[in-house]
Amino acid sequence: MSTAVSARLARQHRLSDDPPLSLRAVIYEAVLRNFPGSSATARGQLEELAKAAELPNVSLRIFPFTAGTHSGLNGSFNIISFAAPGAMDVVYVEAPFAQRWAEGGEAAAAYDELFEMVTERSLGERDSASFLHKLRKEL
Repeated sequence: MSTAVSARLARQHRLSDDPPLSLRAVIYEAVLRNFPGSSATARGQLEELAKAAELPNVSLRIFPFTAGTHSGLNGSFNIISFAAPGAMDVVYVEAPFAQRWAEGGEAAAAYDELFEMVTERSLGERDSASFLHKLRKEL
């Protein structure tokens, strides 16, 4: 098993460890419709997302095409919070040819605000779970 796969599996297990990590995620519909590999692989990935979304410490929401566009969809970013929102946050921003980190301060606070704006325009948790189920059936 590759190191990357081992790392991903270790991160997944943190969601069910004692104590589990909390995860809030918003996934753009385009990402869910562009899985590499076969339909079977895509269905398996969507099933794993749906299972994770059922955990009490996970909030998974989908930003559908019908919600229009938003500046928060221009690339991925991860906010790692160690305390109250905005107070010790570390943000990892990934782009095709660059990555950067923002630690605390105004930059991290701006990403917290951006995440909340994207979340508000996303489907609710139940509708997101239904969306995943429907998409799996389409494949």
